[in-house]
Formats: sequence, C-alpha cells, structure tokens
Amino acid sequence: MSRFRFSLKSLFLVLLFVSLAASNLFTSYRLKQLHEENLALRKETGRLVIKDPAKLNVVAVPTFEDLTWRWRVHVPEGSRQRIALSGGQIPVTGFSGSFSATHLPAGDYLLTAVVRRNHLDKWTLTVGHSGGAVSTSVADEHADWLGDGPGVSRGWSTSQAGQSEAVLRGPGEKLTLLRLRVMVPSADGKSSHSTDEPSDGVLIWIDDEPL
Repeated sequence: MSRFRFSLKSLFLVLLFVSLAASNLFTSYRLKQLHEENLALRKETGRLVIKDPAKLNVVAVPTFEDLTWRWRVHVPEGSRQRIALSGGQIPVTGFSGSFSATHLPAGDYLLTAVVRRNHLDKWTLTVGHSGGAVSTSVADEHADWLGDGPGVSRGWSTSQAGQSEAVLRGPGEKLTLLRLRVMVPSADGKSSHSTDEPSDGVLIWIDDEPL
C-alpha cells in the first residue's frame, strides 16, 4: 500500500502560500480601515477634496454654535453662480419665490450662514464669505420659533448639503445648501409634527445666475 508523503519542500510552499494569503487579507483589511478613518476625519474637519474641478463641489463643515452652518465650496472658473436665501414660509421641496441673492465668485473658500438679530433687533439670515455677504430678513410673523431660543418650544427638521460626503453639481443644476422647516404644534401644544404645507424656516441654495 502506497503512503502519501509530504515533503519538506511541499510543506514550505504550503506555509508560504498561507502566509501570503494572510498578509493580503490583513493588508486589505487595514486599507479599508484606513479609508474609513480618512473619510471620518474629512467629515469631522470639513475638508473638501475636489473630485471634479469643472463642477461645483460642496462639503459641510461641523459647527458648535446655534443657528450656524458652514460649507467649504469650490466654484469652478468661468461659471456664473449665485447664492440665494429665503426666510419665512419654506416649502417641503422646490424653492421660494421671494428671496435675496448675490453672485458667488469662482474659487475655493468657506461659506458661513447664521441667523441672528441685526442692529434693529430683527431676525436676519446672513450668508457670507471672505469676499462679501448677503442677508434677508425673517419677518416677525415667521420668527416665533426663534423667540424662545433654538428648539425650546418648537422643533424643526434640517437638511444640510454635504454632511455625509462632498456633493457635486454641474451647470444648470440647483443645489440646496440648507432647508430648515419648523414643525407644526399639536392641538394640545404638547408635541409637534412635520407638515407637507409650507412652514416657517430658512432656505439657502445655489444656482446659475440669470443672463
């Protein structure tokens, strides 16, 4: 009866193969882990990695202030972009017919949006960068949610572009930077809920400047 013989050379080759396979698996795992850590770090710091310089690139920057939002943006050369903002009755989708807007210059920079009281003690939404700013007022009849301080008496829902990863938009495409809508209080005033109807809040978006 023949007996299976396992030579030293065969054993060495098997061990080499197992070591290479284990090394490849570990390397793949570490690369995946490092990629996830890198994405998390970018999200925490708001670092913008430009994926397509011919398009608008936007990523959100974390803030720790009430009613303050920031983004890093890349506005491509040769494009004519504007930033528009509205405070008042904000629709679930689409854009407000009444708004303030200003030109958004080409380049890479930080955009900051804040809701604050101005020198006349009126609530105002302002969006600015190193080259300028634009503001719009929030009428008193639409500012009840601000009077008691953020989130005290009425909750709201917020959608901010670029929170999970950078977003890109090409010419002719609108990009909603921020849509904040105040919830509607229940009949007993003990809770609140979202509505499909326009509700108080603020809206910021970027689109092409009209010719």
